[in-house]
Amino acid sequence: MKVVLAKPNYASPIITPPLGLGDLAAFLKKNQVDTIIIDAVKEGMDNTQLVDFVIAQLGQGQLQRARMDAERLDERRSPARPIARLS
Repeated sequence: MKVVLAKPNYASPIITPPLGLGDLAAFLKKNQVDTIIIDAVKEGMDNTQLVDFVIAQLGQGQLQRARMDAERLDERRSPARPIARLS
């Protein structure tokens, strides 16, 4: 299995490294999962270039399967419930 962890490019006055993605990558690599981290801000990519990079790494078929899995999970989840009411 191959996983791409991506930090998208977004407008922010503060640039921070993707530490959370690093933690996830370390766990995945420890469990023999081929993992790539891409930081679009650091690499100077816009989000279209980021998507192209991910497709190049994973292939279109893998992305289609992931999308179908995500849609199935979304169908199974419970509707959101409010945590607290404001009156």
